[in-house]
Amino acid sequence: MSAIFSATPAELSLVNRIFAQADKQKLGILTGDVAVNVFSGAKLPGPVLGEIWSIADEENNGWLSKTGAAKALRLIAHAQKGEKPSPVLLTKPAPLPNIEGYAIIPQQNTGASIPKSPTPGFPPLSPQDKIKFQNIFNRSGPVNGLLNGRALRVDKALRTHSLSRRREGSGHLPQVKII
Repeated sequence: MSAIFSATPAELSLVNRIFAQADKQKLGILTGDVAVNVFSGAKLPGPVLGEIWSIADEENNGWLSKTGAAKALRLIAHAQKGEKPSPVLLTKPAPLPNIEGYAIIPQQNTGASIPKSPTPGFPPLSPQDKIKFQNIFNRSGPVNGLLNGRALRVDKALRTHSLSRRREGSGHLPQVKII
């Protein structure tokens, strides 16, 4: 029976950075070989990392999902503080582990949300303008919430010279990019 585990936002951020860097084949998992390469940067003895692996890979798959990797990170952090890895430690918060090659990026969380600033060069939209642009977007025939920038003919209210470049070069524009 597994302990209840909930990764923190900081742990998830580190997991995402690890996967972005280490999951070169974009499998969505860390294979055993890849995990050994990553987790060896924690500078823990092999037997300790083996214990951590057996807890994090509770179904004995031979790979770790993002949740499994987050579990491993928490256990590594506890082990770096001198604690023996155990499933019980999954329920106890820990600082992020130090893993060579994956610098800890401090997260400032005051509990308050940071207001979005308007895009430079554009004035903030009034509620009436927002409705106007939502109507233009909806009349333009979005598919799955996106407009195709190449086939789009837009009212004069929207200048489209950069529509095809707006969304990472996808040629599509979501409604949130308009309003």
